[in-house]
Amino acid sequence: PDASGGDLVSPPADPTLAEQVEPAGDDRPGLFPVELSAALIDVARSAAGVDAESAARVGDYLGATAEDDVAVSAAFASADRGYRGWYWSVTLAVIDPTKPTVSEVVLLPGEEALLAPAWVPWDRRIRPCATPTFCRSLPASHSR
Repeated sequence: PDASGGDLVSPPADPTLAEQVEPAGDDRPGLFPVELSAALIDVARSAAGVDAESAARVGDYLGATAEDDVAVSAAFASADRGYRGWYWSVTLAVIDPTKPTVSEVVLLPGEEALLAPAWVPWDRRIRPCATPTFCRSLPASHSR
């Protein structure tokens, strides 16, 4: 159970928030889809639920890819209203299928995720003395 007493492998409380998410295209060579057993999907879902702090924030299983001969990454839609279009990626090391190891859990933007605009340094965003009232209040020693 998670901190709220919920079961970490249960489906999300609000299935409408677990809308189908397409993970962003991954151009890394060598990745290919794989089928995971229900037990491995449960391990990955549980790990995502721990990081999300609630199983209800982890939505539908979206599929898995092989990273190499040992590592596989399972993807789950985010069911959190603030992260629509995002997905949980859980990488498992599977040397022995009965004892998988969780290597990494991350929340990643999908194709439809809302992202912040590219950062622009302040000196390119603010023109010198863009607000005349403000400029008049600056000490004479301030470089404008």
